Parts: sequence; structure tokens; C-alpha cells
Amino acid sequence: MISSAFTYSSAGLHNAYQGLTRTAQEVASASVAEQQVNPDAATAPANRVNPLSAGEGMNAALVGTKHQLHLFNASAKVFSTADQQIGSLLDTTA
Repeated sequence: MISSAFTYSSAGLHNAYQGLTRTAQEVASASVAEQQVNPDAATAPANRVNPLSAGEGMNAALVGTKHQLHLFNASAKVFSTADQQIGSLLDTTA
């Protein structure tokens, strides 16, 4: 049972890390999109980025980053608890 806790928490850490990497790329992309907003009237409307949608993308990416951080911390706590449990079992058996 403890080995499955290690397995699941390791998988959770890995998935959260991948999620953090993905959301960091989304934040960077949204940041670039916001910088591409050109208020010049000569710019064709098809080439302009809607600042509202760029800002929404940034907000969603930042919320996603915070979510992945919570998942990472929860998985780390599970890993730590399993480690403490195995230590207690070894102390009891010894």
C-alpha cells in the first residue's frame, strides 16, 4: 500500500510538473499576444489581436499555473507522508 502511495505521488509530481511547464508556455504566449496589440488605425483588423482575449488568455494561464502548483504540493505531501509511514514501520519492526 505504501509503495502505491509512492507510485501515485510520483506520477502526480510528474503530471503537475508537465502542467506547470505547459501553463508557463501559455503565460509566455499570452504575454507576446498582448504585446502584439497595435492601436494604430492603419493596421488591418485581421492582423490585430483583441486585447480582451489576450488578457483572458493570460488570466486563464495564471490560474492554471496556480492550480498545477497546488497539485504539485499535494503530491509532494503524499510522498512525504508515505516516507514518514515507511520510517515508522521500520522503527516499529526494528
